[in-house]
Amino acid sequence: MTIHRVEVVVDCEAVENGAPGSRAVNMYASQDIVLSNSQGSFELSIRVDNDDIIRWSAFPKVVQPEGSNENYSVIIDAEHDWNNNTLLKDWTAYQGNMPVYVYEQDAIPMRQDQRVNIERQTAYQPFVQANATLPGRPNPGVSQTEAYTFYVKVYKGTELIKEINWDPFVTVVQP
Repeated sequence: MTIHRVEVVVDCEAVENGAPGSRAVNMYASQDIVLSNSQGSFELSIRVDNDDIIRWSAFPKVVQPEGSNENYSVIIDAEHDWNNNTLLKDWTAYQGNMPVYVYEQDAIPMRQDQRVNIERQTAYQPFVQANATLPGRPNPGVSQTEAYTFYVKVYKGTELIKEINWDPFVTVVQP
């Protein structure tokens, strides 16, 4: 069992200007699981082994738009399997509570060859997880593909700008 991570990058400014998910999303995963030259597309297609775990995290392309005091935030708030949960099971949303390194203070001037002080704090990076599971007792080499839909809420400050969705693919293979 391997844990695979997929990063979903949302162009919040494009969403704010009316773009659909298919024109505002880029997805990235480790190149060794990407199929059909889909790296960076909204329809990322990945190939994972039976019993692997997939974790998706969403990020805004730009955190704070130029000339604004408001930050963009994105979060996956729902999913839909197109094949009645045949291949992707046990969908779960996690807060992603984890330690991260940050600067001790804000707006520290950086000088040539001089280190700034950092410290470790707890932060959150939410993610959604599913288990890749082939039905029954598949023979080695057997594979199936499933489309799924993500629904992502895009916020600017505390205001919900829009909820977007799109349909990538996962191929599950019995090793």
